[in-house]
Amino acid sequence: MGWGMEGAAWATVIGYSCSAFWVLSYYLRGKSVVKLKFSNFKLHSGLVNRVMVMGSPSFIMNMIASVQASIFNNQLLKFGGDVAVSTMGVIMSFNFFWLMFVIGMSQGMQPVVGYNYGAQKFDRVKRALYGSFAAVTVMCTVLFIVVQVFPEYIFKLFISNGESSIMKIGPKAIQDVFILLPIIGYLVICANYFQFTGRPMVSLALTLLRQVVFLIPSLLILPKYIGILGVWYSLPLADVGALIFTLYFYIKELKVLRVLIAEQRAKESAAVLFAPAA
Repeated sequence: MGWGMEGAAWATVIGYSCSAFWVLSYYLRGKSVVKLKFSNFKLHSGLVNRVMVMGSPSFIMNMIASVQASIFNNQLLKFGGDVAVSTMGVIMSFNFFWLMFVIGMSQGMQPVVGYNYGAQKFDRVKRALYGSFAAVTVMCTVLFIVVQVFPEYIFKLFISNGESSIMKIGPKAIQDVFILLPIIGYLVICANYFQFTGRPMVSLALTLLRQVVFLIPSLLILPKYIGILGVWYSLPLADVGALIFTLYFYIKELKVLRVLIAEQRAKESAAVLFAPAA
């Protein structure tokens, strides 16, 4: 329609509005067990506080993403120019593609882990966690192979044949950025797991470690010594730092889960053993 950027903005607004009305209509038509009553639309301080605490990691992560984007763009322009910015745009578009799968797995894990953790069915929690790890690891490993073997084809999906300057640095850049792709899904699942089990501060700490403690200093320091390569390498370097701390919390959590599962099975065995005969 020739609206340019304005058209893209309107398309986004219309898309979100349609989604909101579609979800709302499901409840208003009485198909849900949960009934919407406007008389219940009241703020309860206890619930609001819990919601804010549980949602704080996601809020802070989105806020940090804006700061990161600004730092990324400044460093890319300074050490690589417009071509580097365009290259990162393609890389982030591809990043969005695989990240949607990981986020989808995480959201699918949420009700299973949250419900069973609250019901003290810790064996199911463990199975759900392992299953999520397996799925995202397989997906990320497959994409890692694609990135390392066919980087040129990824860029050809996003740019025209005339953008030869991007093709000169893009394929190597995307290989460098995603050199540790198989472990990134694990980091996301772990951070979300602690949020889903009522420990938002642990989730927030793991998020801040990668996005702030390791990534931002790497972005500011590495390019001074190795130029534009420092921007590309800052991402996998942050992944390594975050992995070390995530493994610590994960191993500690596994030990706790093993104890809880053993106690759960002992109680179930005792209940069967001392159950009155029919």
